Amino acid sequence: MTRFERKEAIYNYIKERRVCDVGELQKKFKISVSTLHRDLNQLEREGRIDKYYGKVSCKTEQNYFKSRIRINIELKKRIARKAIEFIENGDCIFLDNSTTVYYLAELLANSAYKNIMVVSNSAFLSGLFLENRDIDYICLGGKLNKDLNCFVGANTEKALKNFNGTKYFFSTSSISVEGGISDIYVPDENIIKVNMHRYSRKSFLLVDSTKFGKESTVKWFEISDVDYIITDSGINKVYIDQFRKLGINLIIA
Repeated sequence: MTRFERKEAIYNYIKERRVCDVGELQKKFKISVSTLHRDLNQLEREGRIDKYYGKVSCKTEQNYFKSRIRINIELKKRIARKAIEFIENGDCIFLDNSTTVYYLAELLANSAYKNIMVVSNSAFLSGLFLENRDIDYICLGGKLNKDLNCFVGANTEKALKNFNGTKYFFSTSSISVEGGISDIYVPDENIIKVNMHRYSRKSFLLVDSTKFGKESTVKWFEISDVDYIITDSGINKVYIDQFRKLGINLIIA
């Protein structure tokens, strides 16, 4: 395969999946990191892809959040339908900026729950709750990260400290027994996720079956740090056995 053919093959692979991890591309095409980045940089110069924190997407996508929200939609919705069962009237809920949690927020905004406070740094969720008089949405504010559609920074961290969360719902890109709960390296956003976990009584990881057995750059938590993990029925039995042997509350939607 010539360099041109390889570059086009990489582009077609990204186009088919819309968003890819750089590590996934390296394994798929069995090339060195430097060679891969050379091809990706060329595709970026040609205006055909965008690069975001260890991931790449087709140029047709507007930003990282919007590219992710259209991936595995049915799995995410199935997980969200199970997750909402754990919400109770009177809860103060922390929601992260993940696309899986977006579908939970969508369900919650159209639910009959009362006296709920939702606290989030997401700039994308606020519009969902405009018509719901029984749920207060608190936006933490701060500096807007336009790729991730969320607020970050010192002001965001300061505002979060004012709330005692009863439940924290979040997601991640990778989970494994060895690597724990991990994701890409975005320092400002990472610290918000970690602090939401710290300031809440219970935590719920919403993660679809495609993310098991993977490791990303930054470990947020050990698996045992999370109270409940909710996934879909596509999870490999190997992972079910691993997690249950460790006494993890693994819930399959």
